[in-house]
Amino acid sequence: HLSPHAVVIGHGRVGSAIVEMGTRTQKQLTEAVTALVEGNVELAHKVAAGELDPQSWLVTDLPTPELKKEMKKVKGVGDYAAENLLKLVGRYDGLALDSFLRGQFYKTHNKEKTCADKKIERHYKKYGQWRGLVIWCDMTERWIGKTTL
Repeated sequence: HLSPHAVVIGHGRVGSAIVEMGTRTQKQLTEAVTALVEGNVELAHKVAAGELDPQSWLVTDLPTPELKKEMKKVKGVGDYAAENLLKLVGRYDGLALDSFLRGQFYKTHNKEKTCADKKIERHYKKYGQWRGLVIWCDMTERWIGKTTL
């Protein structure tokens, strides 16, 4: 089964706007929340009407890039959200780059200098279908410490 958090992850851009409330006007915040609600309502209607079957994502034979395109057809789902949704169905090729992963990469592998996402993608390319899992483990290693494994 898909995680109940999949819908929330699917609206990451809106969630980011809400997290950054301090820099948003009341109107911008209202628009962000409205978009989140409308996207969730549309998603629920499509699932209820049988127009969208997220469970099928678990067993599809579609190649990952095609499945990602299917996921992005859901209102509010962009590259970042789709790459996280792919992880929920056992596909770890997408990096799902966000500010945390980028910042950690800059510190760990780029002498604390910013760089283009293409450089990050090249760094993890050698891990193939596992690169999304590898980047996450690489960037969160300090959370558990090297001696606890």
